Amino acid sequence: WFPFDAWSGRALGTYKYEGTFLDWLYKIHIELVAGERGILVAGICGLFLVWLSLTGILLWWPRQMKQLRAALSIRWKAGWKRLNWDFHVTGGIFCALWLIILGYTGAMYNLPAVDKATKAALVREETAEPKSKVVKGARSISLAQMERVALGRFPGAQIVAIRQIGDGNVAQSQQFLRAL
Repeated sequence: WFPFDAWSGRALGTYKYEGTFLDWLYKIHIELVAGERGILVAGICGLFLVWLSLTGILLWWPRQMKQLRAALSIRWKAGWKRLNWDFHVTGGIFCALWLIILGYTGAMYNLPAVDKATKAALVREETAEPKSKVVKGARSISLAQMERVALGRFPGAQIVAIRQIGDGNVAQSQQFLRAL
């Protein structure tokens, strides 16, 4: 992992990420410390959490709206079994939206099919004109060439992402990589 100065693009050194506490936290949250199988299990658990929250809301929902206030209240003078039930129900309802968001984003992160379906449902794809301008005589480079330049500068590194600098102008991205 290589930290960079955001303004100049200058490498600020190296940071060994593997084996650190943050690496362990990442592996626990994303892959359950079980690699690819853990990623799949975590994604399925996210979908299960969404299903569990939605069915809990459906089962809890009062038949008449005038019963909503009573359904959201805790009967403090009731016996311990009823008090426990009221805590369970009201706590679940107040946490349900958060749990749905948490479970669904986890599923989107770990399961590409869920991510693709969500984007297809929510994002309208439009073809935009390219922002970069072609300069006669200038040589453009591909992403593969950008990757070779970066790996030539930092042998043995693993590229996680190549992002365009500025407004998406390819020339700016090329200048950034030349600076490396």
